[in-house]
Amino acid sequence: MRLVSHLSRAIRKLGISNAQFADQAGVARSTVQKIIAQDFKELRVDTIERLAARLNTSDIGELFSLQDDSEEFLEPFRASRSVTFLFGIHDVADVSGGNAAAHRQSQILRTTVDMWDFRAQALLLNHIRRHVPDVRDRMEFFSRRSFGTPERARLLELIDRENVVIIGSPKSNPACETVLRELYPGCRKDPGNLEKGPPLRLADTDRLKDSVIGLADRKQLGIVDVQSGRLIAASEYRGPEQISLDAGLLLAVFRPRLTKDKVLLTIAAGISGCGTYGVIRGLLDHPPRKEELVSGKPWIRAFQTHYAKSSDSSRDDREVLQVTPVDASPKTGREGAAGLLPPSKRT
Repeated sequence: MRLVSHLSRAIRKLGISNAQFADQAGVARSTVQKIIAQDFKELRVDTIERLAARLNTSDIGELFSLQDDSEEFLEPFRASRSVTFLFGIHDVADVSGGNAAAHRQSQILRTTVDMWDFRAQALLLNHIRRHVPDVRDRMEFFSRRSFGTPERARLLELIDRENVVIIGSPKSNPACETVLRELYPGCRKDPGNLEKGPPLRLADTDRLKDSVIGLADRKQLGIVDVQSGRLIAASEYRGPEQISLDAGLLLAVFRPRLTKDKVLLTIAAGISGCGTYGVIRGLLDHPPRKEELVSGKPWIRAFQTHYAKSSDSSRDDREVLQVTPVDASPKTGREGAAGLLPPSKRT
């Protein structure tokens, strides 16, 4: 069992920022952030009392609850004491003057990784280290610009022998699409086949066109339940100082290609990097149970991420407020909107 914080949800109900809450409660901002991020080993009684006083509650359940630590999810990491994170890298080209297309092809200034991808990796790695202190971690990077046969072979070798975490959707990480086609072999030649692919898909305009996990030509961004055609988790920026939405999919597969090594493959694919981070937080708060980790069979879940952005500038100053799991059962209201897929596309 482990102690899980619900402070983020409680603060959101107040309609103030995490920093404002910390100041009003008389608790260090860093302490509040650690509690929200589930990054704490012990808490002082007076800290809990101050949090509860600011929330005007005497119910400790408003702040914390005990949840199963999911020994099954962590067991592969304990067994091998290792984890490998795979990132997608983005090329940044010099497009000043001349032919812009030519610059993109030949004058790459640098490569970058989304900061939210690194945040997601740090969140999961810190959690693993609390339970497997001597875990060895590695990072590998794949570029869409130079992903070919050698990279594919290397990738398949990794998922056969190591605990692998793929950070990012196919639009940013080529490793993701390659592995998805291994998990759903019926989609290798026909990625858009809704019957042979995953039951939940990312709707992200044309950036996920021809992806096993994508639905293109959509007016709304988010996660779609293939069977009903409903948008079950939206991705929508609502402006500064408003609560906006992002979404992502989590896939976890034990022994993904049924090899003898008892390894776990994890894929965190968000509409944006913020949604990818939300997927990892959702994984830690709602890990798979033993009976859900079936060899070779993907366990897939959708998560809705609520975030706030303090300004309307191009700077990514988003702050994650809450992450909630979303199921595909019928709902009412915004998430229950039906008819989003053309009739010919429904199963």
